[in-house]
Amino acid sequence: MSSRRRVRGGSLLGVVLAGLLGATLAGCGVPSSGPPVVVKPAPAGGGEDNEPQAPHQDPPPDPATASSPTDLVNQFYRAAGFDPNPDQLRGNVTQFFSADARGRWHQDPAGLTVVRIYTNTVTAQGKDKHGRPTATVRVRGELVGTLTENGSVDAPGSHASRDYAQEFRLAQWPTGTGGKEWLITNPPDHTLISTEAMTADYTATPVYFASPDHQSLVPDLRYVSKTIAPQKERTILVDWLLDGPSPWLAPAVVNDIPEGTKRRGNVVAQNDKDVVVVDLTSEAVGAKHLLTMAAQLAWTLHARASRLQLRVEGRPFPVPGIRDGGSTFDVGSLRTFNPATLAASSGGYYVSHGIVIPASSKQWLPGVLSAPATSGLNSDVQRAALNVDSSATALVRTDDDGRPALWIGHTIGDAKSSDARFVRAEGLGDAAEIGRPSLLPHSSTALVPVDGTLRVATGTGHTEKVAFAPGSPGGAVTAVAVSPDGCRVALVRGGHLYVAPLIQQDTTLSVGRMRAVASSFTDLSEVSWTQDDDVAFGGRGSVGWASGQSSAVRGGAWQFSLDDVSSDLLTGTSGDRVPEYVASGTTDPARGAAHGIILLAINGKLWQLTGNELAAPDGAAEPPTGTAPFFPN
Repeated sequence: MSSRRRVRGGSLLGVVLAGLLGATLAGCGVPSSGPPVVVKPAPAGGGEDNEPQAPHQDPPPDPATASSPTDLVNQFYRAAGFDPNPDQLRGNVTQFFSADARGRWHQDPAGLTVVRIYTNTVTAQGKDKHGRPTATVRVRGELVGTLTENGSVDAPGSHASRDYAQEFRLAQWPTGTGGKEWLITNPPDHTLISTEAMTADYTATPVYFASPDHQSLVPDLRYVSKTIAPQKERTILVDWLLDGPSPWLAPAVVNDIPEGTKRRGNVVAQNDKDVVVVDLTSEAVGAKHLLTMAAQLAWTLHARASRLQLRVEGRPFPVPGIRDGGSTFDVGSLRTFNPATLAASSGGYYVSHGIVIPASSKQWLPGVLSAPATSGLNSDVQRAALNVDSSATALVRTDDDGRPALWIGHTIGDAKSSDARFVRAEGLGDAAEIGRPSLLPHSSTALVPVDGTLRVATGTGHTEKVAFAPGSPGGAVTAVAVSPDGCRVALVRGGHLYVAPLIQQDTTLSVGRMRAVASSFTDLSEVSWTQDDDVAFGGRGSVGWASGQSSAVRGGAWQFSLDDVSSDLLTGTSGDRVPEYVASGTTDPARGAAHGIILLAINGKLWQLTGNELAAPDGAAEPPTGTAPFFPN
């Protein structure tokens, strides 16, 4: 599977994509993903940012090294992404074509089409009229999206087919050194890159925008190539931040850097290399939320800058609220703006014999779930949730008539108080099924699936249906998880997994444009956030051709990035069963890890993932009886 190389606290190489190739995708089994995207070259600069391209750590794809027709095609899917420089890209791609095919292939700046390959097989072999060995290779997989000029991956339309098929015709030709090599004789009229190549040749890094209340940061996942000197990447990331969020995320976030603000010069390191300077134009002075603006910059650059100095028109610009009122700061000064850092310290819980209990013996129930607060409501529980600071809870309990009922509770006073108020949610009628709730951060408002609909329930007990964007895919909602920042949501609807912006307007919540994740998967169960831009879920899908298990379909717990590029089978070789429940603690973005603690409920037992293997939680000898695990959101 594609194991994404994340940016968490180390140096990072990269550059904006330049002059990528492509064309209309309709003719070769690839659904159209929208108008062409013109990819601009990286910004020029002076000083350290004029350093040459960084040498690639791996040799470029080379048809002469291909051991078979399928290996040749495998390397071809990496060629376009190895080096986005226009001239180098063309050479890397066309070396896989026969001489005649090279003459028929034309460069077209339409973006880079990302596909996840599941099978890569030879369907025919023979010889041509010249006696050369020939082969036909059939590739099948999923269309993931288009890598755009701002480093984001745009998803296909919500109703577009994600099935991908491509047929390559190959012939074997002599090389100049006396050997032979396979070459493609029917070049595609678009530019392709596999998800495996994306993770090898690009680095995923978030650019941070602000929540509508200006209290939290929201990551917007971008990709930068590994072929340009690291110093240029800082400048590119700041430009992407100034340009604003990607269209998919934009309805749910704001940019607290004032519109019209521009960069003055490159983002360069001072002489001691410990501080990088971001110099903005005078428009930045008009920021209404200076501290949030500083947090956006610091978190966007944190993996490649220990500290940041903010300047406006060349002069240091002190930010009120920063320690000592300084203009130089780091993410430590602005840690609380990233809600994933708070969620990362939370322990897990589960339901056993109708009671919510901690997953670790070293952990206690929070005040809102303690005996004085719940007044006996921590009983007959089916499913439960806590918000990120554990000041509010949502309990799905079995009523006296055997039907489920939803209760919302919140502490009176601070989060540690054992004095709480609970109300029963109204307006759910004779609901037959209420799914696992998910609370918004620092709030007693929850999203919850009720008989296939998505409802919002407030701390007053009021409930109403949540509206979806026009044209959204339909079907019953069976699982939901709100992101740690409260501005995005993952949900299972109609048996498929989606992520979407969660749009807040006054007191109304709605779900924005849904983008499919792991679209070919079946048997989906619960979904949970593992990082600020990854989700975990239970389901059944293809392990993937790149792992050497062509077309193998497995059940288990999986982790995917929100843009569908990276994917991992978390449960490894631990059986083939789809867990009924998956719950994950998020990781601290400033420290880095593949995922937080992951708890699974399988056949009435509670398990914890250790590496890729299942083990009893908290070092217990046997997995305890339990279900419905969860972490404070």
